[in-house]
Amino acid sequence: MQIIAVPFDSFLPRDSVERTPADRRAAREAAREVIDQAAKEVTSGKDFGKVARKYSRGVRAPRGGVWPMMEAGSFRESEVERNAFRLKAEQVCGIIETKTGYYIVKALKVEPGREIDFEQAQPEIERILREQQYQKLSEEYFKKLISGATIEPAEKFMELAIERAVERHWNE
Repeated sequence: MQIIAVPFDSFLPRDSVERTPADRRAAREAAREVIDQAAKEVTSGKDFGKVARKYSRGVRAPRGGVWPMMEAGSFRESEVERNAFRLKAEQVCGIIETKTGYYIVKALKVEPGREIDFEQAQPEIERILREQQYQKLSEEYFKKLISGATIEPAEKFMELAIERAVERHWNE
């Protein structure tokens, strides 16, 4: 699928630590203007990918908003996913409003779900169970390590971390 994502947070002032209700309202209004303009261009027949590159503020905007094939339940915004799974290939939905932002979705390809028998599913089930077991054992191990650890502030490490964060931020 392709997504034009316009999250409200991307319009909040960056220099302010505390966001006021007025800041949030202004961000929401600015996001609405952007998504309305994007929707207008998509409905007028402009290439969805070009519109996504121009207006989207999502992580995949530079790629024209293209996401890999996804299975149900794997997208963070359930309302966006619900709308995406209703579409047929090449269809575009209208503006979707969530608590985090506005979205427009285009289905590039649709693959219907399929049923497989247990024998075919067994390797995948085994992989998932192994992964879950690994996660559980890892968490227990790290909890045990942390419970026995003495953590002290490291001035040099903090200075280096701040220096690297500033360098990374200014180089973007």
